[in-house]
Amino acid sequence: MDLQPFLKSELIILRPLKEEDREGLFAVASDPLIWEQHPQHDRHLRPVFDVLFNDSLKSKGALVALDAKTGRIIGSSRYYDWNPVQKSVAIGYTFLSRACWGGVYNRQMKNIMLGHAFSLADEVIFHVGEKNIRSRKAMEKIGGELIGTETRHLADGSPHLSAVYRLRKPRKFSGTELVVATHNKGKLAEIGEMFRREGLDIKLFSAADFGLESPEETGTTCIENALLKAKFVANATGKISVADDSGLFVEALGGAPGVYSADWAEVDGKRDFHLAMERVHKEMGSNPNIKSYFTSVLTLCWPDGHCETVEGFAHGTIVWPPRGNKGHGYDPIFMPQGRTVTYGEIEDAEKNKISHRADAFRKMMDKCFH
Repeated sequence: MDLQPFLKSELIILRPLKEEDREGLFAVASDPLIWEQHPQHDRHLRPVFDVLFNDSLKSKGALVALDAKTGRIIGSSRYYDWNPVQKSVAIGYTFLSRACWGGVYNRQMKNIMLGHAFSLADEVIFHVGEKNIRSRKAMEKIGGELIGTETRHLADGSPHLSAVYRLRKPRKFSGTELVVATHNKGKLAEIGEMFRREGLDIKLFSAADFGLESPEETGTTCIENALLKAKFVANATGKISVADDSGLFVEALGGAPGVYSADWAEVDGKRDFHLAMERVHKEMGSNPNIKSYFTSVLTLCWPDGHCETVEGFAHGTIVWPPRGNKGHGYDPIFMPQGRTVTYGEIEDAEKNKISHRADAFRKMMDKCFH
């Protein structure tokens, strides 16, 4: 396996770490808050960082992370412990500038690294500091299986206890039928059209076809809610199920409405997205930061409990007043990046090529159907 590949996503470029990256990477690592929950809290100090950097160069598996738009260094990660017999490799030593915290950059970096790893490996291992709660929660969110603990050694040779998580190679869909965890005929038709465009002859059912009520969405993230819905339907029907959950995340509102995007539209048991859009506008006030993004999570679950999850994104800005009457939800106030019109002004056929759901669907096709 090539442990130092060139990889790229929408937001991140990963390339082999070089000596010339030392100063730029230290500018990121010198922030002490990055290492707050790390077993080695003092990596922000130059002598300690230099030990880490030298070890990274020596490893022949270290990558430097660059912002895809600006080219500036934003962090680093590493492949290590490649075992060609067990077809296993580890990913770790990852850190990112706090300006890139919030999930999107980290998810994209993990996704492209996992994609490369699974081209040859059957499993990927992550070693996470036992007391690093933030990183352990992040592993659990992407489906990491806790398989034990292990004493590892830091770059300076000192031992520390790590929780060991495992991700297995994605399972491929091999059936002819699929239950979509929805009662929405429009969503069922949209997903059916996406499958047809891929040339896949799969018979789709809705949860309503089996007389199933929608489960209460108690998750605190879109990933948790998509998993909840897909597992519920797969268990109830004995068939493979797919579910999605989406949300609008506005930077000026700290990521709100986010997973509660639909809840913001709830009025007396009905949904009024005009009121929801007005609430977004009111709470943003005069804040000049109008950046936002839509996310769509797709989860495919089998009756035996195995699930595969992907997340799609569409970045853009909030506009006011609302423009257009196409689409649904928050579409009239969201202008996708690189466009001069809102989702509410774009024809469905065009939107379905650039939307967050289309992005998630492409990722699910690559992961489980092709």
